[in-house]
Amino acid sequence: MGGQGRAKALGMAILAFAIVCAVLATKPMPIVTAESFTEQRSGDSKAEFDLSPVEKEETSSVQRREIGGVSVLMERPANPKGILFVAHGCHHNAEDWWPSTPDVCPECIGLPEELAIVKMALEFELAVVAVSSDDRVSKCWSGTDGPIVAKVLTALEEEILETDQESKVPILAFGASSGGGFVGRKLIKSMRKLGRDLDGFIAQIAAPDSRSELPKERGEHPFPIATFITMNRDVGSDEHVREIVEGLQQEGHPAKHTRLPPLALSHTFFQDRIPHYTLEQSKTMTQALRKSNFLDESTFELNKDPRRSTWRDVLKEHVACPPDCLVADQSPVSEVMNVAWGAHEMARDGVRESIAFILREHAQQGTTQGSSSFGGLTLQSANNAG
Repeated sequence: MGGQGRAKALGMAILAFAIVCAVLATKPMPIVTAESFTEQRSGDSKAEFDLSPVEKEETSSVQRREIGGVSVLMERPANPKGILFVAHGCHHNAEDWWPSTPDVCPECIGLPEELAIVKMALEFELAVVAVSSDDRVSKCWSGTDGPIVAKVLTALEEEILETDQESKVPILAFGASSGGGFVGRKLIKSMRKLGRDLDGFIAQIAAPDSRSELPKERGEHPFPIATFITMNRDVGSDEHVREIVEGLQQEGHPAKHTRLPPLALSHTFFQDRIPHYTLEQSKTMTQALRKSNFLDESTFELNKDPRRSTWRDVLKEHVACPPDCLVADQSPVSEVMNVAWGAHEMARDGVRESIAFILREHAQQGTTQGSSSFGGLTLQSANNAG
């Protein structure tokens, strides 16, 4: 081939390469939502979790609507595979669970742990619904809330089933502190009165004094799949839950206990837990706490209870007010400081695993036929599950 021919061939090769690169650049890449892993269970049984990357469009957004005559905040995927009711603690509201949106919820404050829990539930393709407790003074939950929430959940299930071929979808409930006590006791009873059992609950930093406080199994009404999350510094609740879970397991009820230790405040701590915080900002804040002797020199854990210490005097110059004026029960920084201390605060930790445990056990009980997929998570029934 002559010099002119070689030059022409080289030009054609370069043009072909450019066209391929242009095509690849315009092709959307899949959103990776999880990884693949296998969880070994008791005995020889094994629960397979296929968390392959899946393409998803972020189409969900918070809505304020009436369901069953009750005002609710909710977010639902395009095709919900189940429902998660979320219950706040005392001194809190339904508006804690979503960020402020001018048209729908300008009063929402979107606390970081609540935001993370909603995101986890949506990854399982669960519709997330919240209401505020009826008592707007203490803002704690009481028996009067049970029928209200049960009405919402049964009405929402009927709405979902209008476009679904299933006979029912799993209904789960999460709550922390007063909300944990509510979903683990009062809501169970109220759901039964409407003829629709709660399928599972996650009671965080909350525990009845004994197994006798939990609703009893009655004939065809099984006790819900029970998961509890406690913090290690709350020794009393931790011990009560340990005894309760052991008792439930001995009675043949699926139950899980997750214990949360105090957290180290690494340089990335605030960046990891609060949306939009930068590494530089997080590092400056943790260095200020360490310099002022609020962190243990060896573990980098808080050495003082943030509800009783003066850390705000140290961090206020590093936090913009507004939006975060470090007010208890309203401040993102205050919330994650309490999580780090590890005594009594709503936390995202352990929630993903608890949801997966409930959905897996729900599928194995035969209430969901065959292999059930929740988002990128495929839950396959296993025989002789422990």
